[in-house]
Amino acid sequence: MGDELRSRNNLSDLPDRAVALTNLGVTATTVTVATTAGANNESVITVTVKNASGTTVAAVHRLDLWFSADATGVGLTATAYSGSLVATVGSLLTTLTAKKHFTIVTAATGIFTGTLTDSAETADFCAVAKPLTGAAVVSSALVFG
Repeated sequence: MGDELRSRNNLSDLPDRAVALTNLGVTATTVTVATTAGANNESVITVTVKNASGTTVAAVHRLDLWFSADATGVGLTATAYSGSLVATVGSLLTTLTAKKHFTIVTAATGIFTGTLTDSAETADFCAVAKPLTGAAVVSSALVFG
């Protein structure tokens, strides 16, 4: 009965989540968050929006980004960074908590890049909420130059 029901209702793609989401018009399902050393006291954060197959989704995406002392992204860091996050690709739309929590938008490429300055070079983590679920995707510890 299950196969007949899927076939009759054009739900034949249900076993393949990536195909099902694409057929529903949902393409952006996850993000990657990477951190690399920038210039002196700077950490470069790159957020890339991906589909279920792992391909970058080239479009402007609105996302929540925050810094946490926790490797799972729970809570905001207590650190008072010496500088703030500055967008170099994409844009900071809103600062929700000074130097700690932001609404960002990617460039049309689906990528956001920002630079965080911290003279103490605190090894916090950068978390970004997934587009569909809001679940946190967390970087490795911030790396500073």
